[in-house]
Amino acid sequence: MTEASSHQAKQQVSALRIREVEAWVIRSPFPSIDIGGGHAVHMVPESVLVRITTEDGHEGFGDSWIQQSDAAILRAGVLYGLRPLLIGADARQISALWSLMWRSTRNFGLHPALSAVDIALWDLKGRLLGAPLVQLFGGVARAQVDAYATIPWHRPQDEQVRLIAAAQARGFHGVKVAIGHGVREDSERIAALRAAHPQMPFAVDSNGGYDVTDAIQVGQACDEYKVRWFEEPVPYTNVAGLATVAARLRTPISGFQSDTASYALRRYLDADALSIYQPSLDKCGGITQGLRIAAVLDAWGRRFVPHSAAPPLSFMAALHISATAPTGGLMEFFVPEREPADLGRYTMAPHLKDASPLCLTRDGFIAIPENPGLGVEVDMTAVRELARDV
Repeated sequence: MTEASSHQAKQQVSALRIREVEAWVIRSPFPSIDIGGGHAVHMVPESVLVRITTEDGHEGFGDSWIQQSDAAILRAGVLYGLRPLLIGADARQISALWSLMWRSTRNFGLHPALSAVDIALWDLKGRLLGAPLVQLFGGVARAQVDAYATIPWHRPQDEQVRLIAAAQARGFHGVKVAIGHGVREDSERIAALRAAHPQMPFAVDSNGGYDVTDAIQVGQACDEYKVRWFEEPVPYTNVAGLATVAARLRTPISGFQSDTASYALRRYLDADALSIYQPSLDKCGGITQGLRIAAVLDAWGRRFVPHSAAPPLSFMAALHISATAPTGGLMEFFVPEREPADLGRYTMAPHLKDASPLCLTRDGFIAIPENPGLGVEVDMTAVRELARDV
């Protein structure tokens, strides 16, 4: 390498060093949401938006949320826990930066902050290279990603029947409903939903609301009425319990939305606890970990169906990996409104210039983005209007 080319390379590295890491709490367009299920909680859908800027002005964006606590906690994790590790670092070295942040966060619960920063780093890299992330991941395995609608409310049975019909009319190829309200009630509800919609694939989610004995009884109804999967029948911390339920039922068992990083996979896989894995890209460690999880699941022959009830950039991150993962191709589409005018409209992105890439197509799919990075543009004017003082 000549002296001139060496000097040029050093200048390039200097230009791509991280100059600033910023974070905003984005007020939600909705009030708190009762997600129903076995552990009925009020989810606060405020998110934290992260922007990473290099010395030469390139930007990347990511986001996450913590749902049941003040999002200012997450913002503080980004700014005070991770920002000092990033300033001055080469923004292109994502793997090294992830490992650095992981060593700092793995014991202290900053996983959503790590996830948001990691997504922003990947978005920045895609923009630098002028390519959508799917191309950085090796190219698409499929032209579009199928979507199922999550209708999480603890709604009366007739309302769930109506919402499933609306989802089917909108083009969704499947739905998921919250259960976890008692063995008899859930079993009767599953039977009624199948009777009302004999062809529509539907899954159920108890949010870890049962012990093993009751989960098996509810699972027997799932078997009888051909439920697509039974999500978190027992708490995710009880991996042995999940394995026991899985061994007793024909219905696939799903989970992993509450766990973090690929390292947690081993105990589930060793126990044969899950057929379907649902990592949350806003929690598991971002895109870096989403890719690693997808690779492990391919080796083990398990489905990758990300838990993408998430703010918009995390949702897009899940879409890119779903498009490239060998066992992917299906992802969640969260319906947060109680009376949605359009079940296929992504409604949690008031700070994007155009949210249409996140919306369901008329034939029930989500199109693969073609623009660089995540494929969407953040509207900083809207961010400043929506940002909450903390």
